Amino acid sequence: MNIQTIAEYIAEFNFRVVESGFLRDVTDFHDSLPNNQGNIIALRDIAEKLYAELKAIETSDLPEALLKLFPTSKIRPFTEKNRAAEVKALIENKTIPQNDFFNSLFDILTKLQTELQKNVVEIERINGFIGIYAQKEKEVLATGNKALISIIFKDLATITSLKELTKTLSAWNRVLPIYHRLLLKESPEDIQLVEVQNGSIDFVVNVDVKVAADLAELFGVGFKCYIAYLSYKKLLKPITDAYFGNTKLIASEEARDKEMLNNIEQAVQSKVEQQHEAAKKLGVPSTHSEIMIKQVVNLVTSHIVRGNDVKLIAFPEDANKAENLKKKAELRNESIAAKMARRELPQEDAKKLLAKYGEIQNEPNKAPK
Repeated sequence: MNIQTIAEYIAEFNFRVVESGFLRDVTDFHDSLPNNQGNIIALRDIAEKLYAELKAIETSDLPEALLKLFPTSKIRPFTEKNRAAEVKALIENKTIPQNDFFNSLFDILTKLQTELQKNVVEIERINGFIGIYAQKEKEVLATGNKALISIIFKDLATITSLKELTKTLSAWNRVLPIYHRLLLKESPEDIQLVEVQNGSIDFVVNVDVKVAADLAELFGVGFKCYIAYLSYKKLLKPITDAYFGNTKLIASEEARDKEMLNNIEQAVQSKVEQQHEAAKKLGVPSTHSEIMIKQVVNLVTSHIVRGNDVKLIAFPEDANKAENLKKKAELRNESIAAKMARRELPQEDAKKLLAKYGEIQNEPNKAPK
């Protein structure tokens, strides 16, 4: 594990714990709880808010990042204890006396606050040691007009099969330069593989900063439409159960289901076309663009539906820092939301998604070089 990887894990902690306000909220909840000891409504409200924040952290990349940062038994990640489950059990206990509810919640908050403080101190210590080196490494890796993106493979079909992994990497190696050609006049250089992470299979590559930023927007669109479909499927069953066999209503929902499923692909394609139209005004040629766009859409939708991920890692110092940091945060949030929604998807619906989008096409209608 190199310095830049450690820096990314620290950034994930700061984003999820400090910048999100979670650390502040835990302190506020703990300090205000005694004043609300006699108010069960206020106590339950605090418990509900705490549970929501813990659940969001649980489904993020933070637990895995902290396990990598704290490999020894001396300091353990605060996420290692399933505090979300403890709070949920407390909330769902409708017969617990008010005083016991208060004592249990106060105990959870006290332990959580202690664990968080230990993690904060240790991360500050690690960051103090590697901070200057991480910044120097970023400057070396993301130089000139190149940005770092991380292509993350999590689906078992890819990471447990050398044949499937090779096929998938071949698709990325083919389609990233195609996407570059849709956006820029300059011919793409060979994609530089900066490093390979372990755990999930995580390839960090160096690409043009414009391509990286637009790719983040493209995946953001894909994630949003994917989340919309998953949310729709979650709400659909209780609604259709109330139709009691009404064929017209059932048919209308089947039509809507089909269109929302198709919309994932259509929205991603529309975004690529919009990006390419903007690039054409700057002199980017449109030869074979229709075929090229189809290949980009296939790769992006397949990557998302398989449960994989993409992250922006670093930008050159002279890039549009504020705008790119915004894109980086938006992409990360959409990815987390997709991960949370995917967990509740029934197996039958997951198969439907994979049947439509899961297969990476082997150079469909290959465009000439």
